[in-house]
Amino acid sequence: RSKLRNVENLCLAGLDITDMSLKLIIKHMPSLSQLDLSYCNHITDQSVNILTAAGTTTRDSLTHINLS
Repeated sequence: RSKLRNVENLCLAGLDITDMSLKLIIKHMPSLSQLDLSYCNHITDQSVNILTAAGTTTRDSLTHINLS
């Protein structure tokens, strides 16, 4: 089992994160509670929908998202 499953806090500030990247994060980090996507210029409305979609683990576990 991957240790990524236990990650609760992730800072990706300023990186070129895409919708596909977020899909992988959701898949492999179900315990994620804090996510920093500040200054990520490729984040779209679709990215936010991916994180909050019904049936995703992040919808229940994610308590803080920084999109500034």
